[in-house]
Amino acid sequence: MTTDNYVSISRDPFAREELVRRVIHTEKTCDWCGNNCHNRLFEYGIESDALYHRVNWIKGHFCSVNCMMDFYL
Repeated sequence: MTTDNYVSISRDPFAREELVRRVIHTEKTCDWCGNNCHNRLFEYGIESDALYHRVNWIKGHFCSVNCMMDFYL
């Protein structure tokens, strides 16, 4: 698993943060709905605009951003 291969999903300009995701190739299922299409899930994280920024990865693997939002909200 590489930690540098992630893409931006959305940006909150007021909080100066981006929601990012990376692909996880696994046989496991989504933590929320139990799906796993094509043996891949996503891991989501928050990346801030700070000088020494890093991605704070959200715990869990999900098949979509909607499942991740439903799981945590």
